Amino acid sequence: AIHDDKNNDNNLIGESCISLASILASNGNEIEVKDIKVIKPGDVTTNTKTNLKLVFRGAKVGMIKMHPKLSATEYTRVFISLEDGQSKTALVSTSDTNNGLDFWIDPTNWFGFFSVQLFRGDDVMAEGKLRLLDCIQGSEQEKTSSIVTMPSSDLEIEHSFFEAGFAEISNIRAFDFEGDAAELTDPRIMIRSKGKCHININMTGEAE
Repeated sequence: AIHDDKNNDNNLIGESCISLASILASNGNEIEVKDIKVIKPGDVTTNTKTNLKLVFRGAKVGMIKMHPKLSATEYTRVFISLEDGQSKTALVSTSDTNNGLDFWIDPTNWFGFFSVQLFRGDDVMAEGKLRLLDCIQGSEQEKTSSIVTMPSSDLEIEHSFFEAGFAEISNIRAFDFEGDAAELTDPRIMIRSKGKCHININMTGEAE
């Protein structure tokens, strides 16, 4: 739809529809749709047309690991946050930026933006935004880079994406106990992650 915002927010110039089939079949390549006729409701003909460039991106669930490329001589720390409340800060003089800053990605924040702030001491020296969808194309083996445009300088951020999955654990054993635990005949093994117990197994019989 095309509106005339200058004169009236509700002044509709015309609208049209396009099929999503060609976009879904583009396999990540940009396609251009030209000369789309834009018709005002009630009219049967029009001279108004529009062109669109479209690209299909597969939406994924998982974790983004970000590596800001910063110099300790310019800034002391970087703060990155998402609109859903996730936030991470890293001191430039430590290994935090090398280890990466992790963010969980799912349908609730796909269309959000990363807010990036650069500090010197307690003062914000530069800030900008980075679209989240631009950061889910790389993989663990293939890092990609994005540029955050800021008034004073641009910041390069390397990022890799770890698609969500699950770890299957098998052949669970407990053995070679020492001290009082050496007398255990029915030990219990619990495996937790982020406070949640995923596996709780009784090792029946004599401990190995």
